[in-house]
Amino acid sequence: MSPTSGMKLSPEERLLLDLLRSVLHHQPSGSSCPGPDLVNWDKFLSLARYHRLAPLLLQGLKGEAYDLLPANVVDALRTQALEGKARSLLLLEGLRDVAREFHHIGIPFIVLKGITLAKDLYPDDLLRPYVDVDILIRRSSYEQVKSVLGGIGYDLAEPRLEGDKLAHFGEVEFVRRVGPPILLDLHWDTVLASWEPHSLLASEETWQRCRDFDLGGFSIAVLAPEELLVYLALHLAFHHVFSGLLFFCDLFLFLQKYGNQLDWQRVYSQATRFGGRRALEDTLAFANVLLDASVPASILRQIEAASLHRGLFPVRRLLLGAGPPSQGIERYVKFLLIDDMSRRARALRTWWASHKRFIGVGKTTSRSKRSSV
Repeated sequence: MSPTSGMKLSPEERLLLDLLRSVLHHQPSGSSCPGPDLVNWDKFLSLARYHRLAPLLLQGLKGEAYDLLPANVVDALRTQALEGKARSLLLLEGLRDVAREFHHIGIPFIVLKGITLAKDLYPDDLLRPYVDVDILIRRSSYEQVKSVLGGIGYDLAEPRLEGDKLAHFGEVEFVRRVGPPILLDLHWDTVLASWEPHSLLASEETWQRCRDFDLGGFSIAVLAPEELLVYLALHLAFHHVFSGLLFFCDLFLFLQKYGNQLDWQRVYSQATRFGGRRALEDTLAFANVLLDASVPASILRQIEAASLHRGLFPVRRLLLGAGPPSQGIERYVKFLLIDDMSRRARALRTWWASHKRFIGVGKTTSRSKRSSV
């Protein structure tokens, strides 16, 4: 079933995946690991940094596995891990401040991804680094939220893009300017807002089904498991075009914890309704291929039946690259991911409507453009 069949992995990629599988499956590193003399350690460290895997890789270095890596490489991974831990602690503090203000004023919100996944899925939340805070709000409360954030030191990251993002996309980025900088992404829609009139994150049903989660002394709302799985798949497929092994680790641990409890009929219904069935199936397929994720056999059969377009993806470049794919590759892959031609046509119209506003704005526009095709 693997779309990666026949793909030759480099020694660095083989070692990285072997160490990841060993820590996720609680097994020793396999005999298939390349010899240390075959590994380009600079490339290995570049992969570890880009995919934010240093804490997990260190967790996998036990017993004889330590002999696989030179001491200076282990030290470099420890440095990367410490940087990620410091950032994570800072972001958790930032979320507490924002949540306190929102609770005080009565603004409903749901925390997405990073922080909650780290606390919910990982044996030690510092094994899962994150770089920003993602909060879902209702679109109608945006101006109030913007005012509240301004009162605690947050400004728009790119003021010139605000109007375009409000018109065409489902999120706006803020940065805390007081003290160490914190990036906060406000969401009210999925990236599919560009071409899909129905929205997973804006759905009243999604809001009604959210659950309470204890985040170390204060309670927040998070997505229900079925909606969370669909959202994680949409985010990994459309925001990152499958680039980021840490996100696949999230999926592995999510399926390990919630897979047997999931209402898979609901998962598929939600993905189909909100234009993300192909993204869901491709994400699960790659999670199974890379990490042997626990995807039910019946779901794997459905995934295999819809695998033809995956052969058109530059799979190795997407899954195991040491940097983000080019914008051309992004748009090509996203176009293939859209479920049907009518949605593709709407996506092209949205991209064209917003394109001129983004030209020449700067590096941050490349991230913003990933919300379209």
